[in-house]
Amino acid sequence: SASSTASVSTSGIVSALGVGSARLAAEFDGLEAFVDVSVEDTTPPPPGPVTATYDNEPRGFVTAPDGSFDWDRIPGQYDYWGWWRRAGSLNIVTDPTAPLGGDQVGQFFYPAGMESGNEPGVGGYNFRGDGPVREFFAGWWGKVDADWVPHPFQLKWTIMGTNHDGTGWFWTDISGGTESPNLRLRFQGDWGMEQLQPQNVQAELVPFVYGEWTKIEVHARYGDPGQSNGEFRLWQNGTLIVHVTGVEVPGTEFTNVHHTGTYGGCCQDVPQNQSWYIAHTYVSIPGN
Repeated sequence: SASSTASVSTSGIVSALGVGSARLAAEFDGLEAFVDVSVEDTTPPPPGPVTATYDNEPRGFVTAPDGSFDWDRIPGQYDYWGWWRRAGSLNIVTDPTAPLGGDQVGQFFYPAGMESGNEPGVGGYNFRGDGPVREFFAGWWGKVDADWVPHPFQLKWTIMGTNHDGTGWFWTDISGGTESPNLRLRFQGDWGMEQLQPQNVQAELVPFVYGEWTKIEVHARYGDPGQSNGEFRLWQNGTLIVHVTGVEVPGTEFTNVHHTGTYGGCCQDVPQNQSWYIAHTYVSIPGN
C-alpha cells in the first residue's frame, strides 16, 4: 500500500525502502492475507554538544584539596600546584575562546630551534598530605596552534606519576604526523609496554584537531595490592577512547598529575615558534 516504504520480491522477500508504514497483501488460489509492516530509522543520533564541565567524573568523587586550577596565579610553587619554566617559556595569556576557567590560559611557548626532548615548562597538581591516593579523576582543556608543526614521534602532553622515584607513570600524548594526529594513552617505566600491549594501550585513535580546544578526562584506579585489576579510562571531548583493565600498577599510590609538553624525544628540533595552551585543570578523588 506504500511503495516508497517497502517492496516485495517475486519470491516473497520484503525489503525496506523508507521510513513509514505499509500493508502487504498476498493472494493465492482465491485466498487473501494481509500484514502490516513498519520501517523505522535506526540511524544513531548525532553526538551532543561538548560541554565545558567534566561529565565523566565518577559518582561520589569530591574535588581534591585546591584541585581546581584557573590561570590566575603566576608560575611558581604552591601548596598543591607547581609550575616551572624550562627550555622555552611558560606564560599566562588572554584567550577569549577558553571554554572554562575564565579567559586567562597557560601558554607553553616553543621557540624555533628548541632541542627535541625538552619542554617550555612543566607543572601541575601534586598529591600530598592527604593519605595514599589510589584513585583519581582529572580533567583539563588544551590546544596547540592551528599551524602546529608536530614532532614525528609525539608531543607528550600530561604525565600521571605512580612512584615517588619516578620509575612508573603513564601519559597522554598527541601522536606525530600532520595527516591524522591522534590522542593516545601510553605507559612507561616499571610497567613495560610489552606487559600492557594486550590491553590495547594505544586505543582506537580518533582525530585531534589543531587550533581547537580539546577536553580531556582521565580516571585512574589502582587495583588491590598484588592483583592485576587496576583500571584506566581516557575520554576525548566526552567520548571514551581508551579503557584499560587488568593492570597491576607498581608502587603504592599516585603522586601527581603534571602537564609537561615534551616535544618528541630526539632527532628533530622545534622548526618554528609555536605554542601549546592549557585552559583549566581539575582533579578529584573519592569522597569518604
